[in-house]
Amino acid sequence: MPARKPVEAHSLYEEKMNAGDLEGLCDLFTDDAVIVPQPGTEPISGMQEIREFKKGFFALNPTISMETKFIVEYGDIALLRSKWHFTGTTADGEAVDMTHNGTEIVQRQSDGSWKYIIDHPFGAD
Repeated sequence: MPARKPVEAHSLYEEKMNAGDLEGLCDLFTDDAVIVPQPGTEPISGMQEIREFKKGFFALNPTISMETKFIVEYGDIALLRSKWHFTGTTADGEAVDMTHNGTEIVQRQSDGSWKYIIDHPFGAD
């Protein structure tokens, strides 16, 4: 199910991540979307790189919660700000626990759905 409103982008991201649905999560992004993987790193782009990056998170058996802080919609583009909390466990049994504020941009597609075109999970700190 695609996002039909910009606000649904966060809830669907949370739903797909928590369900372990890598392909469903990747479907929330355009084929040429851009993600900033970590603060101070170069962005990655394209579905192949996004899938490989996200696959690493799914290996942690993740749980994520996302809170939408605000949305500014302008035509076919919307700016979102999120506060997210991510937990998981490494293969060595080490706990992972992160909380940050993100900035995302979603764009209305020709079918009326909204997809991520830019995802900066640490972009609002």
